[in-house]
Amino acid sequence: MGNCPVHPALAKLSRDHLDAMRPRRLRSFLQFAEDEVVLARGPRDGWHFDADYVPWTAIVLREFDNPWWWWRLGMGSVQAGKTLIFFVIPALYHLFEIGESVILAAPSMDLVMARYEIDILPVIQRTRYRELLPTSGSGSRGGRAESVRFRNGARLIFMSGGGKDVKRSSHTARVVLLTESDKMDAAGETSRETAPPFQLLARSTAYGERALFYGECTVSIEAGFIYQQASVGGSGSRIYLRCPACRKHVYPDRDHFVGWREATSELEAGALARYACNSCGALWDEAARQKALRNPLLLHRGQEISPKGKAVGDLPQTHRLGVEWTWLASPMTTMAIIGMMEWNAVRAVTDDLDKDLTQFRWTMPWKEDMQVRELSTRFLAQHTGEFHFDPLRDLDPELPHAALPEGPEFWTCSIDVQLKRLYLMIDGWDFDLTRWSTHWRVLDILEEEARYDPTEDELRAALDKAWALSFERYNCESLWIDAGFRAGNLPEHVILKWCHEHDFCNPLVGRSATEYAKMTGKSQPLPDDVPAGTIQLRLQADGNGLWFFEVDRLKDDLYGRLFRAEGSPGYHWFAREAANEKRSDRSHGRLNPGWIFNHFMKVKREISRDNRGREIRIWRERGAHDMVDVAAYGLAGAIVTRAYLLEENATDQEAKPDAAGSLSIRTSY
Repeated sequence: MGNCPVHPALAKLSRDHLDAMRPRRLRSFLQFAEDEVVLARGPRDGWHFDADYVPWTAIVLREFDNPWWWWRLGMGSVQAGKTLIFFVIPALYHLFEIGESVILAAPSMDLVMARYEIDILPVIQRTRYRELLPTSGSGSRGGRAESVRFRNGARLIFMSGGGKDVKRSSHTARVVLLTESDKMDAAGETSRETAPPFQLLARSTAYGERALFYGECTVSIEAGFIYQQASVGGSGSRIYLRCPACRKHVYPDRDHFVGWREATSELEAGALARYACNSCGALWDEAARQKALRNPLLLHRGQEISPKGKAVGDLPQTHRLGVEWTWLASPMTTMAIIGMMEWNAVRAVTDDLDKDLTQFRWTMPWKEDMQVRELSTRFLAQHTGEFHFDPLRDLDPELPHAALPEGPEFWTCSIDVQLKRLYLMIDGWDFDLTRWSTHWRVLDILEEEARYDPTEDELRAALDKAWALSFERYNCESLWIDAGFRAGNLPEHVILKWCHEHDFCNPLVGRSATEYAKMTGKSQPLPDDVPAGTIQLRLQADGNGLWFFEVDRLKDDLYGRLFRAEGSPGYHWFAREAANEKRSDRSHGRLNPGWIFNHFMKVKREISRDNRGREIRIWRERGAHDMVDVAAYGLAGAIVTRAYLLEENATDQEAKPDAAGSLSIRTSY
């Protein structure tokens, strides 16, 4: 029997039918990304994804093809493609290459929608998958929706870490994508279950070993979700770079970023910034760094680097892939930028910039030193310099004067007023706010045995002594005094009135973080170097100025300076006699200056996290600690005085009268 001819149309239909029955061969993550993804943000907006631009991304995307990894977590510097690699590309791959539903999660629903509308939707709209966007129903016209159903049947389901647990238990999917995980690594106030990230993970447990979890976040603290799951409990995988000089792979760290410390200006710090190879010590300039990042290596915990530059050894015994990298692996920043940031961080009033560098550039958890390290007499004694206490011998005029420390460029006095005494401190400062505490004492308003409140004349007499000590002996630039003192028989605002009658005296009031926004009066303009979030000057109803400062931040900065490297900019030095063994708080005599350390040791900062995972810092005092308050006032005063002096030096002219009534800052010797 002969073969019957088949009509070409029927033959094609038969082939198409057979092709449809065969399982579709899936592309790899890398191939899919380079074939389909068009960038919608940043300097390469509109370009097709190209792993050659950030070479380590190709290595990570290949790891995603390995079914060994059930979790795929990214913990790295900003401006390096973290969101794209660990969030956007996985979302598109599972929605369109595989065609399955995905749960998209973030700490709040607002952030979930923002990530969809800013990071994911614009990329979809630039690819051929825009034809799969819904034309009707949920998510078709923007606005808030619980999910988006694409025309291939896959759904993108939106979930947040806030609210009640039932909201996180209403959907299941094999794939969960989580962003900003560290902002919701504690159970919510209304939750009776475990922390939200683990509740979200439970949405995929029905899929067993096929379930996949992607997460990305900048590192926060050691107890944070991303650090614990990626670095501590995960694979601890790191992106190494190959040194152009010795051709060995090294993991870039902060200790080997050099050059900027020797700079005398911000721009010089950027020009001098270099990376010293961990292996050979060769200094990388920007061109060498760009060459180094062209040859990355992913090394998992426990693996070693072979002589040929390959990772050798078994995979870690965990299904959690945790990848970390520093800013040196990113072509989207430069050593000059980071060098300038480092230079500014050691001179900053607060630790915000240092925290930014630590967490967002160097991918290290921020360690609250005060939470770990206790102040002790032995530790504080390391801060004593070679200069003497009370060098101008105000406490003992019969002794010859001692030399003042050599470093200060200007001097300040700070005062705390108590019912029967004034606590006073005189400090020298340079323009990096390095501090030399030279004189501290108690000035009596009343005798210790007095059983009555001071009169206005008695308080004024003590304040006048402090003024004479500050300006006639030590030639201070400014005096800063707590104006919050109240006593039953004293007229209201007596300290404010005294300040307004005396040159260079500045009243201030400390406020907690919650009270800082409740300041009275109209805010006045200040030099740029005065941080508005910490210090403000406000014009009061009587036409005079009153300074406000955020006391917790100032104390943070005050204590942070005690943990800086010895001799570094901003370090706090005490006179050598502060280490005197006679440290009784009642021993206010000239031979017992060591009592100041007792006050510093009576204050402790406790750090915890609330039910929403937000950091809470609480200062707790145990006994007399007045000199800590005085030291904080002095730091606030030095910040302001320095800013005015720098402004004066820049304009090379006399400072203009301040708008705030009789408020005065001394700006010349």
